[in-house]
Amino acid sequence: MLSRTASSLYWLGRYFERADFIARLVEATVRLDVLSSQPSGDAAWASALAVTETDEAFAATGVEIGQRDVMRFLTLDSSHPGSIVRCLDMARNNAKAVRTALTREAWT
Repeated sequence: MLSRTASSLYWLGRYFERADFIARLVEATVRLDVLSSQPSGDAAWASALAVTETDEAFAATGVEIGQRDVMRFLTLDSSHPGSIVRCLDMARNNAKAVRTALTREAWT
């Protein structure tokens, strides 16, 4: 296996793992915020940003910390390299680069 192929396969898995982690973190934060007897509000979302080390990047957007805005930033913001949509896009790009190393089932 070429080192370039191995590297692309590594990053393919890494981006999928990162997207999965962010999705689970958002789900856990929603549960903490909604199901708690004492809703933690913006503190829970600030913690989610701190865990992902994206609090400074979020602050640079100039938006106040809140559930809707932090969820959008962590999931759908294509300008943020750690968002789920960006991780999946990067995984797709790596998969295209190693198309011959993946089975047909990986593409269906």
